[in-house]
Amino acid sequence: MLIVTSSDIHAPLRLKDFEVSLVNIEEEPDYILLAGDIIDKNQHFYLKKVYTIIRSFFPNSKIYSVFGNNEYIEYRNMYKKEYEFMNWIDDSYVDLGDYYLIGTEGILDLPTPWMRKNIPNILELWRIRFKSIERLLKTLDDKPIIFLSHYAPTCKTVFGDPAPASVLCSRKMENLLLKCSNIRVIIHGHAHNAKIWNAKIDNAEAINVSFYIHNKPLIINL
Repeated sequence: MLIVTSSDIHAPLRLKDFEVSLVNIEEEPDYILLAGDIIDKNQHFYLKKVYTIIRSFFPNSKIYSVFGNNEYIEYRNMYKKEYEFMNWIDDSYVDLGDYYLIGTEGILDLPTPWMRKNIPNILELWRIRFKSIERLLKTLDDKPIIFLSHYAPTCKTVFGDPAPASVLCSRKMENLLLKCSNIRVIIHGHAHNAKIWNAKIDNAEAINVSFYIHNKPLIINL
């Protein structure tokens, strides 16, 4: 299984760079996984441009996406309806055959001041989301899992970013994932300036795929 994955394109900010970077991917992947912040500040009309660019290089690859904090939470029903071609996975899973793919925006250790002001129920939303992921992990059988999140579900892959780790990652989510031995790959974004972007989390490889770190999508071969 060949996967091409990225996050934090923040279209239109890095859209041209993203397009140019796709030229260097020689083989069409089975799946393209986008770990949130595909667009910048809810400029959702750029999603069609992102999709068109991807399809111009990879006409047959299946795309799956999760929301990031720049895909504003109050618009997500609209995203799912108007931009269903991005195949949003929102605290749910997809059966890929040999793997399950779980997708979520994720949670953080602490909300940012902006979140506290603009999303006053953010802690309750995160509590519900965490419980949803916990139930999924308990319900699914022992098939290997790819875990796709916007926020880092481990603090090991945000090290070196100048922002406080508490607003980049979740130790609580990491402790949950450590209980699940069949997670093979953890993919996330959000932390643009991490100096360490991959780490082992028990049996899983955790990878920060932020476009700001790599200036290209990453290729994963499973």
